[in-house]
Amino acid sequence: MYATMEKKPPKVGIALRFSNTHHRLSNCADDISVADFQDPFDQLPTPGTDRIRAILGLRKGASLPKVNAERMLRYYRYLLPHLTLPCEARFSSDAAGVVYPVAVTGLVDPETTPSDKRTGLCCIVSYRNDVGFLPLVDIEVDADSPNFQLLEDYWFWLWNWRESHCPARSPHRVLSR
Repeated sequence: MYATMEKKPPKVGIALRFSNTHHRLSNCADDISVADFQDPFDQLPTPGTDRIRAILGLRKGASLPKVNAERMLRYYRYLLPHLTLPCEARFSSDAAGVVYPVAVTGLVDPETTPSDKRTGLCCIVSYRNDVGFLPLVDIEVDADSPNFQLLEDYWFWLWNWRESHCPARSPHRVLSR
């Protein structure tokens, strides 16, 4: 979905195993080396990080911070006047492989309906005659949508700087059709 900004694992049969501060590189069954090193992704310039820093009120070049309630509220307050709503979008259920066309009609205020650090902000969507909430990170729009870059940057920050790098999918879905 947003492959250009996602941290990707190394390819060509080399696996990276994490064990505290040690990263063990292995080529299938043969171990090559064990080394302590800093995550190289922390040093690479990434498209959109300056936009994210500006939204979060950080100086240029500062490390992007972990996701927390205060920063999600700040992101929400930025997105509220900048998203073009309502907008046509898609919600993809990974489990079933079904893509639902939805209309995003608003954002859920994280001060009145708190969200967790893994799922992030939620949006209000309509699907057929139903209205519900979905994680904003699970919403996709076309590349020519005025919301594309805003959602891509939000997705990138939430996906890569949340507490856990487990999938940010919520355990249940509001839309069931």
